[in-house]
Amino acid sequence: MKKKHTILNLVLLFILFFLFAGCSSSKITLETINIDKVFLPVFVSPQVDIQKGGNGLTGVALDLIQNQDNKVIYQYTCIFADEDYPDFFLNFFYDIFRYFKYHRIMDTESFTISFIKTPDDIWKVEKVIFSDVFSKDQTFYKKKIVHYQESIDGSNFILKDSRIIIYINTWNHLFSNTDNNPNLQKQLFESYPVYAGSRKQVEQLFSKGK
Repeated sequence: MKKKHTILNLVLLFILFFLFAGCSSSKITLETINIDKVFLPVFVSPQVDIQKGGNGLTGVALDLIQNQDNKVIYQYTCIFADEDYPDFFLNFFYDIFRYFKYHRIMDTESFTISFIKTPDDIWKVEKVIFSDVFSKDQTFYKKKIVHYQESIDGSNFILKDSRIIIYINTWNHLFSNTDNNPNLQKQLFESYPVYAGSRKQVEQLFSKGK
């Protein structure tokens, strides 16, 4: 009987938490922008993260860091609907922890890309800097994830219609120029909402009182 009550209490707590989180989550109110697709990466994610977890990419905020005649640098802040720890029971407490620490269940990850203009007026990726969001060789189902930092030359990325492909390799959305999960079915994000905003502005959307 005690075990049944414990399970019932957990279920009720689970329902109350997500009702609270759902009612309290902020909407994205940043200005949407139109930008040449050459500046927008194509993201490739394990399909299971979207189908089972509902953790798809909901938008990307761009912040222009540097703007010169032949070089521009953007900071990209990717916004995911959620991130799920690969253990159903532990993920419940993980979501609670994230909600009270970050005031959200949505996941945000940022990196920068520098572009250079070639003599024939074509923008190409010079390098991508994954500051603390590089997956290295970690795979999707690895539970204990380490955040790495890496700067990768643009020539090391696969292109799709002149756009670089960025792979999302882990359950908490760390990136790479290589696919660490070749045996998992993939989903491409070629078209997604694009906003004008910095990482700080995105985070403020989810802060208490905003």
